[in-house]
Amino acid sequence: MEEQQPKTPNVPDGRVSEEDPEVSSDTEESDAEDASGSLEQSGEVGDNLALVSSSAATEPEVPDPFLVDDSDDPVSDEEEDQDASQSAEGSEENDNVTPADEIALAQSVVELPPLTTPVSALMSTEAHPLASPLQVNKPMPPAPVDTLPAPSSPTSSSDDDEPPALFISGLTAPTMFLPIPNTDALSTLLAKYIPPEQRPRRDTTGEWQRSDYHTLVMTNSWRALARMARDRIVATDPGEVALLLNLWYVRLSSLARLRLYAQTNHEMANLFSVLSPPQPLPTSNTLSTQPSAGSSTGSSLSSHPSVSSLGLPQTQHRSTLSQAEHEYIWENLLPFELEVLRAKSKYWEGDHMGYLDELSALLGKCKRSARRAGRGGVKGKTGARDDQAVGMWKERGARICLIMVSQLIEMKDFPAATTLMESLLSSNSTPSPRLRAALARIHLQSGNLAAATEHFAKIADDPTSPRSLKVINTALLAGAEGDWDKAVTTLRTLVDADEGEEGVEEKERHVAANNLAVALLGQGHLKEGIRVLEESLQSSPSTVVSAEPMLFNLSTLYELRANIVAEKKRDLLVEVSKWAGDGLRTTCLKMTSA
Repeated sequence: MEEQQPKTPNVPDGRVSEEDPEVSSDTEESDAEDASGSLEQSGEVGDNLALVSSSAATEPEVPDPFLVDDSDDPVSDEEEDQDASQSAEGSEENDNVTPADEIALAQSVVELPPLTTPVSALMSTEAHPLASPLQVNKPMPPAPVDTLPAPSSPTSSSDDDEPPALFISGLTAPTMFLPIPNTDALSTLLAKYIPPEQRPRRDTTGEWQRSDYHTLVMTNSWRALARMARDRIVATDPGEVALLLNLWYVRLSSLARLRLYAQTNHEMANLFSVLSPPQPLPTSNTLSTQPSAGSSTGSSLSSHPSVSSLGLPQTQHRSTLSQAEHEYIWENLLPFELEVLRAKSKYWEGDHMGYLDELSALLGKCKRSARRAGRGGVKGKTGARDDQAVGMWKERGARICLIMVSQLIEMKDFPAATTLMESLLSSNSTPSPRLRAALARIHLQSGNLAAATEHFAKIADDPTSPRSLKVINTALLAGAEGDWDKAVTTLRTLVDADEGEEGVEEKERHVAANNLAVALLGQGHLKEGIRVLEESLQSSPSTVVSAEPMLFNLSTLYELRANIVAEKKRDLLVEVSKWAGDGLRTTCLKMTSA
């Protein structure tokens, strides 16, 4: 029997600014349309700036250095006579040429005003006709090589210590976002099964101005959080890259909590296209009309709809970063949670093996970063050991391992899951009792009762293990062996424990109540199992409705009592809609919406 933990929202602090921007309360569709106009204007300015910065398109021709007299290599008499004859021929031809030809020749000798834009540069050139004949032998000696200042090394300490000045306007473009739907699956069920006068009021507009960040997180208001992140991203200075990336994580994680996986992947692709390294220019201007080798016209294996199948706008967002800026952002500013979320997109697309590959790459990054912090060095530099950074990267690596174990269990690869858990357990000098309990439960789920019993015995002998953990382990082992009486007796001691009793946590009591209902069902006590779950729901509704396994078990018990199934399920739907918030997987209620 698998233990089901109640899920609590866990969104890291996005470090949003305290001042709320002035935004409209209209829908996100109107916000995106209103902001698109300003984006097009800013895009024109960006194009002009890009043309100015391109030296190949706007810089005037420079004098040929081989025409400059050098003191070390003087011009010979023959070369002087040849240059003089060429100059005389050029002066005779100047009487018969147009002013445009004169301007073209004057670009190598006439000093023009500084360029601002290509149009103004052309106007300033036309305003300054040729002032003097072509002077090829004008003395312009270059500075000696030994007197030139030595170029600074790219790995100098001053360049490494001083972060680059970043200004990424693409991060705040309104076209990076898609509108969030104002309905969900729970609203559909309410409209089908509950009369209008009995439906509880649910806010699906995403209004966030009247609540703070932590309140929205605790109430599972993911739609409001996603809109808040979008509004603040658009209103934030593009130079505050660290704040923008944290807001982007809040936006994407909120969309994932809403189970809008296709939209999450689309906006994530827009984000990482802006943060991508500079791409080399294509060598050919022709467009191929043949399909790529990796394209396929067959059916997709993904369990979620792709972006292309939804007909979403295909907006091109290109990176304007240099290689140095790209490396600095990925090494210092990009939140690690965003990288994990990017790996999760493989899972949403149905590519489970690709998901494991991405997690393995993140695990390797955690190991390298921990070793580098242990040496006290960053990019080849040495220094004092940073114990705090070492601990942080080790914890991140352990969490990545646990995510990989969960994925392996979902794929029914229990040997690989137990091997990874054993390596994680042996890497700690003082193994955590909860980590060992997780390993024992994997053995229990795979049917290896002997290995599970061995690990449970070690946890029972560990004085640091909490009492609730020992009780649940004993009940799980008894249930796996078919001893339902022992399982019920053991779990009742935890469910009936007084609130605040030493060694008993509130969330562990709800887990024990869920397992007790399953054990009572094994004994054939259907009514008592329903009563246990209903009492748990009434005592802490906000916690229980976020635990989808408990709702699934309660719905199953209702179905086993055919005379009350319709009425009880409607009451459960109303109760869940009062406390669930956004993003509930409605399949746990076992009610069809079609």
